[in-house]
Amino acid sequence: MKRSHGIRCNSRHKLRVRPRNRGKVAVTKTMAIFLPGETVAVHLEPRVHKGMPHQAFQGQTGKIAGKQGNAYILKIHDGGKEKTLIVRPEHLVRIK
Repeated sequence: MKRSHGIRCNSRHKLRVRPRNRGKVAVTKTMAIFLPGETVAVHLEPRVHKGMPHQAFQGQTGKIAGKQGNAYILKIHDGGKEKTLIVRPEHLVRIK
């Protein structure tokens, strides 16, 4: 059988929902507001496929650069390069 090379391959543990957290995503996570310059971490929410960045960015931190529709523009440093991600608020966690 041919091996799958899809966008969610090798993500069995990263994109797992704990049994106590199963069900719908909280409205407060969907409606979260982030201001430009705020530091956030990428925390993938596997129950929401829309606006999800690639799994390679799971756990990385960056700064909010702006807003694009319902999503936020996030600047992160990957290796020595600055990268831009367009991520919906369900996949972002505020860092204090």
